[in-house]
Amino acid sequence: MNDTEMSGVGDGTRAPADTGEKDRKTEIREKARSVFLRYGYRKATLDDIGKACGLSKTAIYHYFPDKEAVFAEVVRAESGVLLSKMRAAAASETDPKARLAEVIRTRFRAMSEILNEVVGDARHEVREFLPKTAHAREQFFHEEGKLIEEILEDGGRQGVFRVLRTRNGPLLLIAALQGVENGLAGLSDSLSIEEAIDEMLEILFDGLCR
Repeated sequence: MNDTEMSGVGDGTRAPADTGEKDRKTEIREKARSVFLRYGYRKATLDDIGKACGLSKTAIYHYFPDKEAVFAEVVRAESGVLLSKMRAAAASETDPKARLAEVIRTRFRAMSEILNEVVGDARHEVREFLPKTAHAREQFFHEEGKLIEEILEDGGRQGVFRVLRTRNGPLLLIAALQGVENGLAGLSDSLSIEEAIDEMLEILFDGLCR
């Protein structure tokens, strides 16, 4: 993870005043990720994060206003990592259908891991976590949209996909993926996740392919 992958401007955190402060925020973010993985979002506290960093809760407040802002920063960084994986997945295939399938599989496997490891026992309340990470998610969806648009256009040129009547196709597809993402909260094991992805891809390509 690194701070150049996605911008954190507007996510409720203060812009770092200097390199030292930026480095400390990065350290807090990385330690907080481990804390969220260990306890889950709901049970993790700023005291836990501070202890992991060797700081008091008061010291954490110098860098982040609350736990929600720390969590948003973790999501921002993780989103950057996921986008890199999705781009690598797209680059690993030449056929547009295979490219899109690999991007979607990479996306949902990562989302499933987040639900299992970070959200944990509160997975049935996943919608509660979405507003806390709104800015990071908006940035992720914007970059994801550009990647999917590129694949759809390439597939249209090759005659693999239907040429969509609207340029909103990528946005509509992402909205559908978000709905499925929320539905992942009701699936309890990796086999179910893989089966759900396979079925979703069948439905998607039945409508998208020529």
